[in-house]
Amino acid sequence: MTSLHEPVMELVRATLDPAAERARSRIDSPACQVVVRAAEADIEAGGADNLHQLAVGAAWQQPA
Repeated sequence: MTSLHEPVMELVRATLDPAAERARSRIDSPACQVVVRAAEADIEAGGADNLHQLAVGAAWQQPA
């Protein structure tokens, strides 16, 4: 099982990717691609663990 920070750090790195500024559509966005990969993994596994970890980890990173 991956640690909670790993998918969040992948999302953070994707948002900082210069390609994020050049994306013409959501699917071209590196951050969107991270979320899509998590969703596809969940579909294959028949659950929602990847998206749940991503959401919880991202919420945990937000300042209070």
